[in-house]
Amino acid sequence: MSMTCNPKNTLLFSWCLALCALFGGPAAQAAGTAFLSVTTINCPNTANGGAATCTNTLVRATGGSITIGNPAVTLSDNTDFVQLTTVTNACVPGKVVTTSNNCTLTFNTTPKHAGASSSTFTVNAPGSPQGTLNENAIGMSMQTSLTCGATAGQNILCGGDQQVWPMNGNITLPVNPLSINGDASLTVGGLYCSTASGYVLVGSAVYTVTSSNWCYFDVGFAPTSAGVKTATITLRTVSDGTQTMVITATATASSLAANTNSIACPASSVGTSANCSTITLTASGGVTLGAVPFSHTDGTDFSLPLGTCTANATLSSAQSCTTGALMFTPHQTGPLSDTITVSSNATGSPVITASGTATNSYSYSWNVGNYGACTGGQGAWNYSPWTPTCGIGPTQQSRNGSCNVIADSGIETAVLSCLRSDGVTVDASLCTDPMPSNSRSCTPTAGFSCGSEAPLSQTQVLATRCSGGCVPDRSHGVFCVLAPF
Repeated sequence: MSMTCNPKNTLLFSWCLALCALFGGPAAQAAGTAFLSVTTINCPNTANGGAATCTNTLVRATGGSITIGNPAVTLSDNTDFVQLTTVTNACVPGKVVTTSNNCTLTFNTTPKHAGASSSTFTVNAPGSPQGTLNENAIGMSMQTSLTCGATAGQNILCGGDQQVWPMNGNITLPVNPLSINGDASLTVGGLYCSTASGYVLVGSAVYTVTSSNWCYFDVGFAPTSAGVKTATITLRTVSDGTQTMVITATATASSLAANTNSIACPASSVGTSANCSTITLTASGGVTLGAVPFSHTDGTDFSLPLGTCTANATLSSAQSCTTGALMFTPHQTGPLSDTITVSSNATGSPVITASGTATNSYSYSWNVGNYGACTGGQGAWNYSPWTPTCGIGPTQQSRNGSCNVIADSGIETAVLSCLRSDGVTVDASLCTDPMPSNSRSCTPTAGFSCGSEAPLSQTQVLATRCSGGCVPDRSHGVFCVLAPF
């Protein structure tokens, strides 16, 4: 007969051993097994970032001696909890425990965040007894990590409002309690705390968050390039430690999409323009168009008005721009095509293929229109003699002036155009003959200048008596004037 004794039932354990000895002697006794005097340990509350020593538990042996392995204890959370091995009679690797003695397990709690934490500990000894450590750290509790993603050029809130709760009583915050360190694309907003009437922005002065209220802040993510961006947010308290949040944000490259990848233009005669479709570009993430937004492999027969897709235009995520209608103006017969490439800072800018057929061929010739007015030339003033020519003393004289052409150097011009054989005016590039002159010399009848006209009246002192009747005029200091002067 063999028996196995349960070392955890200490009340019956001695009776079990006695029966083992009676019926089977030493060979019937169970092998040495470890057990704990206490399996649940509630550590004292301490400030986040502080330290406290938890209540001891004893490792005992039954059924024979045991030896503590290496490591002595395994913790499921070895960040907030650690075994102390410097206490008296500590359970350390190699420690031998018999049925008549024990060793002591002592733990320290060093909470890295406010709020409740726990850890399972397992003794490295026969039977592998387990226990649980609990703590409830004082401080401001918030999540310790945050992930989000965006497209380069976007500006988003990362994860929405980040809530912060006071744990185990009122918590006092210092001036500027929030800070962030890391990639510049990640930013933290202000800290807002609840009150009876709403929310208040804190940070300009010391502020106490009561146990019945809570706070929140926002994290912004505005990447300008693709890749993984990281930062750490730190929330400080006056006396209850700090809380940290690690942010990992992934930015994908921005892209630009067109509403079509091909445009079929209507058939058109050589030299005649046809309207084709417009092109709409839509951004995913922030996109900036190039200084020359569109390039062509055939920019002679096809042309694209920019519309709202202007040079260096910036499109935010989901924003669009639209060109004018593509113009097909063939300069030769047959099927023609153009590859239009969009220039931007996006990854994989779109390429659009345009095609059209020129159906007819015409002859083209220059046409010199009607000449305009003759302008230019050179002129001079001609004056008649001064009259009268006789008188005694100051005499008022007058003359006539006229502006006459003295050089035949005028120019007249005509409008020069390229005419198709059906009389339609077309682009000048279709006329391949030498361009005729559209100006010629002429004799101007207007538009030339003689300069400033000389005076047409003057007063002269004369000393020649006029023939005919002489009327005395003492008021002018002369002996006589010619009547009717």
